[in-house]
Amino acid sequence: MLLLYGPSGTGKTQIARTLSNEGGLSFIGCRTSDIKAGWLGHSAQKVRELFARARAQAPCIVGELSQQLDGIHRSGPAVFVLAATNRPDVIDPAILSRSVEQIEIGLPDQEQRKQLIAVFLSGVSCSDEVSEIAEGLSQLTTNYSGRDLQQLVSRAILAAVKRRGSAHTFRPQWSDFESFETHLTTKEQ
Repeated sequence: MLLLYGPSGTGKTQIARTLSNEGGLSFIGCRTSDIKAGWLGHSAQKVRELFARARAQAPCIVGELSQQLDGIHRSGPAVFVLAATNRPDVIDPAILSRSVEQIEIGLPDQEQRKQLIAVFLSGVSCSDEVSEIAEGLSQLTTNYSGRDLQQLVSRAILAAVKRRGSAHTFRPQWSDFESFETHLTTKEQ
């Protein structure tokens, strides 16, 4: 089992999907809500069903921690458990001890934020240079995850569309991003 942990929106699930795709493996995503149940014993049944599906599709990556770890045998079909959480502090130590490795997926640094913003703006015609927008925003978004940055760019694009009155001729400019300055400064606190 491999455990990815870090703040929400940092791409842990995307990493799992990419590993699956690049490795030619099946990916079965599962959230806690997928295995919660209304009566005693039903959650255990759902977990057994999840791992039965994984074994049937082996080799396979299972996308979230499960109590079936002890049921994965070396002689059986290959099932690799990749768990992802933003709360490693609440995982039972007995489960953590079964993980081969724990990898922190942290918030992006300034250069990574700049690159992400540039990617999110790729294909968008902006009034200002994309590199200038990305540089400026990367300095203002210290505590932002990749998802936060994507939402910020999406909101600015929507602001540009509204300002222009057309989804065909909009061109985001720095002022469209500045309109979220209050949001930028409150996120950092």
